[in-house]
Amino acid sequence: PVVPQIGLGHIPEWHIGVLELLAGRGDSAVGELETAVARADTLEFVYPAAAARVDLALALHRRDNSGDRDRAETVLAEGETIAKRYMMRWIEQQASTARAELEGHKQQAHEPPHQASRPIRSLTARAGRRALAVQVRGHDDVALERRFCDTKRQRALLRAMARGFQPARAGGFNGVIAYELETYVIEPPPEAPWRWAIEVDSQAGRAKLLELAPLDAAVTIHFGLAEWVRTIAGLQSPITAMAAGRGSIEGDLLVAARLQAMFGAI
Repeated sequence: PVVPQIGLGHIPEWHIGVLELLAGRGDSAVGELETAVARADTLEFVYPAAAARVDLALALHRRDNSGDRDRAETVLAEGETIAKRYMMRWIEQQASTARAELEGHKQQAHEPPHQASRPIRSLTARAGRRALAVQVRGHDDVALERRFCDTKRQRALLRAMARGFQPARAGGFNGVIAYELETYVIEPPPEAPWRWAIEVDSQAGRAKLLELAPLDAAVTIHFGLAEWVRTIAGLQSPITAMAAGRGSIEGDLLVAARLQAMFGAI
């Protein structure tokens, strides 16, 4: 049998579960996160043991099958206890946000100085995705790859993503996110594969496109060009692209799991 590998204290099922949760796949998210909790407990990995419990509580709450609400309360309380015992402040904050959702309260966020611009950013990002979806919907891979193999169009999409950055959803991340795009059905242009990068500064509340993408990045997203465009437009889950063999993640999976929330698309 093939055994998932564990690196730097991170458990694959935890990250996969978070991705499934973001994609709205309740049963799959619960299954992966339950496995992650059991594996973390067996290996005595404290950080993922707490974090996976918080995510499992959210997955159970959102799935909302019979008995899920009670289980979510129990699992979240366990995660809170572990986080408090080992003074893991970030997980305590995540648990507080999860508890607010479980109890139906609005979480009071600690906003940095750029709070006023955030609703505008969010509305702009949503409007941009809707407009892009209208252009993309119904087109096959050939049509999308021919249209978006234009470097200027790729640059415009990435700049729009950076403008729609939501600092409160970044989990305090500061660093570089790289995208490597390639065609699958048309003849690759001389510039392919394209490598782009967005630099994120959560504390300053901004993100910007780096025109010369560095080789080192916290996470690199490898994507087929057509799949990438559909994902940005909100017409396809990134998990679907990965399952089809046209997408993969290299680097920090925890950051990758947050990309949809940070930019509205991976």
